[in-house]
Amino acid sequence: MSESDLNLYLVARKNQTKIKAFYCAMATYALVVVALVSFGIIENSEPHLYTLACVVLVSIILDFVPIGKPSTSDLLDIIEKQINNDPKLIEKLANKKS
Repeated sequence: MSESDLNLYLVARKNQTKIKAFYCAMATYALVVVALVSFGIIENSEPHLYTLACVVLVSIILDFVPIGKPSTSDLLDIIEKQINNDPKLIEKLANKKS
C-alpha cells in the first residue's frame, strides 16, 4: 500500500466523522424545533417543519441511493483488512496519526 493510499484512508476516516457530525446537528435541530413547537414558543412553525422535512428527505435519499460508487464504509473495511495484515503499515499509520 502506497503513501497516497494511506492518505486516502485518513481522508475517508475524517469525512466519515464529518457526516456523523452533520447527522448529529440535524437531530439536534429536529429536537429543538419539536420542543419549541410543543411548548408553544414558536407560533409559526411551518417554515421550520418544512426545512426539517426537506433535510430528513435529502438525508434518506443520500443514505440509501448508491450513486454508482461503493460505499465509503465498504472501502474502509477493505483498506483496514489490508492494513491489519501488514505490521509495517500499522506503524506507518500510527506515525501519520500523531
